[in-house]
Amino acid sequence: MSTDASNEVQKGTFLEMPSGVNHIKMVTPDPVAVNEFLTDVGCIPKSHAVEALGGEGPLGMFGVGAPPTEPHPPVDDGSGVLPLEQVYTTRGADGTGGFVVGDIFSSSRFQVFRGEEPHIWAVALSTPNIEEARAKCQEKGYPVSEIHVVTPYGVPGERCRFMFTRVGGITFELMRREAAPK
Repeated sequence: MSTDASNEVQKGTFLEMPSGVNHIKMVTPDPVAVNEFLTDVGCIPKSHAVEALGGEGPLGMFGVGAPPTEPHPPVDDGSGVLPLEQVYTTRGADGTGGFVVGDIFSSSRFQVFRGEEPHIWAVALSTPNIEEARAKCQEKGYPVSEIHVVTPYGVPGERCRFMFTRVGGITFELMRREAAPK
């Protein structure tokens, strides 16, 4: 898995994904119990464990690398910039594992990571035009991250273009599923 801020997109490479809530990002001291609840009681499709949250680059898989040595509080400094590192360090996951629960093609998805303080750290929304969504966020004065790309995403030959914004103290991820360049 790798991330980059490349904005190169080949025409016609967007893949169908309904607009709306894509997944909820959670941190809990007991991800096993939350996973069992979501799949056994909540009837969310099967999950897979994420045991090693490392990965390539400083942010690691799912942006979950080693816990930060110094916290970066969620501060809007008025610049309109929301650094990805700041988004990920406010998550509160301890880097020891968790689950991806649900089906990539539905809105019944969760990312559940282990951390000391339970909370929902972000809501991810699918959108067909992430570039327009980012421009609207900037027009409204919401701090935004750059648009990044994660490859692979879901199934072979796919990638995800994503960005973060913070509105009213709540972190939102905006994302679009795409075909990966060949």
